Amino acid sequence: MRNINRILNFALICMMTAMFQQYLNIKGKLDDERRFRDSSNEKESQRTLTESLSLFGSSVWCNGDNHTSRLCTFHNLCYSPARHEYMFFHSNMSVLYGLPEDRFSPALQDMASVTNHTMNYFNYVDYHLSVAKELSIKMLPGTTLLLNRFKPDNLMHVIHDDILPMFSTMRNEMKIADMTSHGVRLASMEGQEPGDFSALYELFSSHKLLFKNDLLQQSVICFEKAHVGVSKRSTWYQYGFYEPQGPIRQTQANGCMFREFAAFMRAQLNIKLVNKNLKKYAVVISRKINRRILNEAELLMAVIEVLGIRTVTVSVESHSITELIKIVSEASVLVVHGSTKTQTTP
Repeated sequence: MRNINRILNFALICMMTAMFQQYLNIKGKLDDERRFRDSSNEKESQRTLTESLSLFGSSVWCNGDNHTSRLCTFHNLCYSPARHEYMFFHSNMSVLYGLPEDRFSPALQDMASVTNHTMNYFNYVDYHLSVAKELSIKMLPGTTLLLNRFKPDNLMHVIHDDILPMFSTMRNEMKIADMTSHGVRLASMEGQEPGDFSALYELFSSHKLLFKNDLLQQSVICFEKAHVGVSKRSTWYQYGFYEPQGPIRQTQANGCMFREFAAFMRAQLNIKLVNKNLKKYAVVISRKINRRILNEAELLMAVIEVLGIRTVTVSVESHSITELIKIVSEASVLVVHGSTKTQTTP
């Protein structure tokens, strides 16, 4: 009886091994076919987009009265890492809409939300379409939002200068209804390293965040559709490049815009809030290196005495981004150092 059981077990193992090997063979063939199909589709897509460039050249549509308010959308805008320039290929099918008479005084537009900073000026170089036929070009399909991050190593600048304007641009200028489901790619073109807060930018696209340094190996890369720059309507502070720093006069930023942005960020980071009335507290944002609150202990005692609620101290050095957002969102009062004021959170 034991011998029969052993024989049956051995036969079963052999059969299962053969079936598993057959599964691996079939899976391997299917994977090879999928890779071949994907490769073929990519080659076909590249061929189609390259033919579109060779037939229609580049086109541009701009809206805005001057370079600080102007935003432009391009079809077949190209970038040459070797030349460090954007390339526009003219054909008899090219559309040029909304361009100023002089786009070089001082630039066509800004690529960042910080107004009139020379490092963020955008323009392109004109070429005849025949030049494109002599270049090795890689086409990037779909829509890409090209921007310059201003100071990606500072959380305040990341929020105020980059990701809040990105959100405003995608919602209001690019007319994206569902911010959690779209095909827009983000390209950071200022040339800085990704930085500690790059994950925040990645919340805005299902594509991997594209950096200027990623393009260095390409001869010329052409964006099928490129939206250049971000809207300034969500910014409320200027940094004193042309006048003493302070609040932006007549800013278009408003509470509705901020609450919509905050809700999107919390959803993307899977942050769930509790009713702030259940545990009222004040948050003091502390800084460890510069702009420190020298009388922080005295400030904490004053908040407790005046408001009658407990205080919580947080900092970028001691808390994660998710922790900071959750703690601040649930607070009744926010106390920060610098040009901003103590605020009651909505």
